[in-house]
Amino acid sequence: MAAGSAIAAGGAQLEFRGVTCTYDGPPVLQDVTLRIEPGQLVGLVGPSGSGKTTFLKAALGLVKPVAGTILVDGQPVDRRRALLGYVPQVETVDWAFPVTVEEVVLMGRATQLGPWPWTSRRARAEARGLLARLGLAGLERRHIRELSGGQQQRVFLARALFRRPRLLLLDEPTSGVDIRTRHEILHLLAELQAQGTTIVLSTHELNAVATHLPYLVCLNRRVIAHGPPAIVFRDEILSRLYHAPLHVVREGDVAVVIDHPWRAPAEHNGAAESGDALEPEHYRSR
Repeated sequence: MAAGSAIAAGGAQLEFRGVTCTYDGPPVLQDVTLRIEPGQLVGLVGPSGSGKTTFLKAALGLVKPVAGTILVDGQPVDRRRALLGYVPQVETVDWAFPVTVEEVVLMGRATQLGPWPWTSRRARAEARGLLARLGLAGLERRHIRELSGGQQQRVFLARALFRRPRLLLLDEPTSGVDIRTRHEILHLLAELQAQGTTIVLSTHELNAVATHLPYLVCLNRRVIAHGPPAIVFRDEILSRLYHAPLHVVREGDVAVVIDHPWRAPAEHNGAAESGDALEPEHYRSR
């Protein structure tokens, strides 16, 4: 299906209008207004506790805003959940739950099974095809706790894709995986985007992931900035986002984010070289 073919002309795939979310305390998201267009691949970046997971859960309808509106394909998210796929953080999964790899993937269409608690041979073949595409062929009968972190992440990606979503939401999909697996996941997401899937993923990996994404949203309770990395990866924006001094080094089309290193004052260098400990107040930011 072409990107946005079922969306009214000019309509957003996902839209937040003045959204505020809270967990019976200070706002986790505050007055967030944002449009994500059909077929975009968008990265959410920001420090821990900045509201990235809450943003994704609100988009799924799992967190209800106390103010504002969230629309998927121009309609309230509750009416459009069938269009959504979600990959949670692997740290939030109960790995002791007695379920196999294939069963996890089949759960992606649990709401579509109707009154019968079993799936068709065709559905199982499709699930196994997805697993093979993600490099998990032959692991269908394994318990999920027997897999590596990268394999576990790909199983939940397969479950999300099994829903055939038009909007795919991923919470830290490359966290805890090795470099090769990270590249494989990013390449797969790029392929899905090319096929018309709208993708939103959160990440804390600025250099390894965010710099390679076509569009970024800098989120810290509020939207600090959004746009291509060349626009938002600037010292003043990232320093405001993280409340810490960050510096962007550019070499051609490549950008690298570095934090300002801490160093001991010159008068204490001798003590440091001799092995004497330095108290925290002896450090300053350069």
